[in-house]
Amino acid sequence: MEEDQWDLEKDLSQCLNKSKYADLRFVVGRDKDIFYAHKLLVSISCPYWRKVFYFKDWQSVRRSKFIDVLVPEIESNLFCQFLEFVYLRKANITHENIFGLQELSVKYEMPELDEYCSKSVYSCLSFHNCLNFYEKTKQLGLVKWSETILKYIEKNSASSRVYSKKEYYEGFLQHIRLDLLDFPDIQEIRNYDLFSDQELFRTAIGLAKKNSFQLPTKTRADNLILTLDHNK
Repeated sequence: MEEDQWDLEKDLSQCLNKSKYADLRFVVGRDKDIFYAHKLLVSISCPYWRKVFYFKDWQSVRRSKFIDVLVPEIESNLFCQFLEFVYLRKANITHENIFGLQELSVKYEMPELDEYCSKSVYSCLSFHNCLNFYEKTKQLGLVKWSETILKYIEKNSASSRVYSKKEYYEGFLQHIRLDLLDFPDIQEIRNYDLFSDQELFRTAIGLAKKNSFQLPTKTRADNLILTLDHNK
């Protein structure tokens, strides 16, 4: 069974973006790059294109060898990874394309690709991008991604000299618009509209305490966490 599966994957990889036997020709991006594909395979994996190919009248264009499909709004590198996932159920996920592929998974109604991206988030994270990633995932409502990024931050906060730098925490706190070194009084905190992202703030406090980053007082930090817990 495993051998048969491997042969199938090998055969499909040889068909990926090859004109032989293909009946689709995607014209992608501003540069109009050409990608060859097979209507049946794309339709099986992707409900979006299935609706296009099987619920629209393509009779007028079937006289030629290929059906030309214009996709100017998508970058070629993203579309290439989309096709790779359609054919091989894998893709080269990087920090540069993961959000674009997730957007494609929604547009093309492909929960499998969405899940694949979700599982790849951790491998795309670094000290330089984790904060921007976190902010973007919160804006997009990608809850699982946000949780993964917080775990990454917690796990790596003390594992490298880079993560113990004061600048890291200052950058961390810029994302919630609050300076740890200048807490308002605990009573005033209840009136501030700065804690929409309580989980990130709690993580910042925890990391700061763990790495002996200067806090106003340990008691004040502990009281603040209790206050946030009470306001949940």
